[in-house]
Amino acid sequence: LPLACRSATARMRGCSLLAVLALAAAGARAAVDVSGAVRLGVGASTPTALRLDGGWKETWTRADGSFTFFNVPEGVYLLEASHPQHVFPTTKIRISADGSVKALSYAFPGAERQIVAYPLRLSPVAQPNYFVQKPQPSLISMLSNPQVLIMGFMLVATFFMQSNSSSQSKEQKEEMRQQMKEMGFAGNPGDLQGMMSKLMGGGAAAADSDDEG
Repeated sequence: LPLACRSATARMRGCSLLAVLALAAAGARAAVDVSGAVRLGVGASTPTALRLDGGWKETWTRADGSFTFFNVPEGVYLLEASHPQHVFPTTKIRISADGSVKALSYAFPGAERQIVAYPLRLSPVAQPNYFVQKPQPSLISMLSNPQVLIMGFMLVATFFMQSNSSSQSKEQKEEMRQQMKEMGFAGNPGDLQGMMSKLMGGGAAAADSDDEG
């Protein structure tokens, strides 16, 4: 080849090599190490697991609580911390082309976002609730029970009937006693169960069982 062509080819190869090196250098600058620390308080010994984007990169805290994600390229990532005794906010990390790192944290989706300084400092916001606490009995829950309401109504009715019995005639007393007997209630507190069973439909079942016997 003529000397001029050889010189042009060499220059083209040199430019291509420089372009590849420039791209590699740009990529090297964009990939950074993201570091921070988890603060659990004095005496905490259990390490904390950390994940970027649901597990794309994972790491654990060191003995002093610090952590590092190596070679994280430019982009936006979600950092999640997991610990058996603590709940951490979600941290959104943005890595710029110049290698700078900015972060925001929020306790739950839709919550107010707060700026997090870099290197990152993660602190728990709550403790996990693995068990649902059994509801404790209360006066309101007892009064809302239909059986308790029926029993209370019958007790009040019995009280008023006994208090008014002195003003009733003998025929009225006998008629009322007969009606209560037909309903399965003889006017004694011990008969409330029989009357409640009759009201709830248990009386018919008991009668059927007696007929079958």
